[in-house]
Amino acid sequence: MYIFGYLFEGPYSLTTSFNDVPGVYLIMDAMRCVVDVGQTDKLGKRITSHDREPCWTRNSANQLWFANETSEQNRLTLESAMRKQYNPKCGIR
Repeated sequence: MYIFGYLFEGPYSLTTSFNDVPGVYLIMDAMRCVVDVGQTDKLGKRITSHDREPCWTRNSANQLWFANETSEQNRLTLESAMRKQYNPKCGIR
C-alpha cells in the first residue's frame, strides 16, 4: 500500500524476524486500524525490544507494514505526517 508516496510492504506478523534495515513502520490491528507509527535505522532490533509492545498487545495489534527509507530526515518527516494523519493509540508524544 502507498502512503504519502511511500510503498509500505506487508502485512507481516509481529513475530517475524526482520533484518536491521532503516525505515518507517506501521503497527495495525486485524481491521487495519493504525495502532502505532515509528521510524528506525534498525527494524529488527527495534521491533524485538520495543517499549510500546504492551500497548500493541492491549490493542490487539498483529500486523507490521514497513517502508524502507535510508534518510533519517525523511523518516522523521514521514513519521510525523503519519502520526498527524492516523493519531495512533500507542506512542502518543
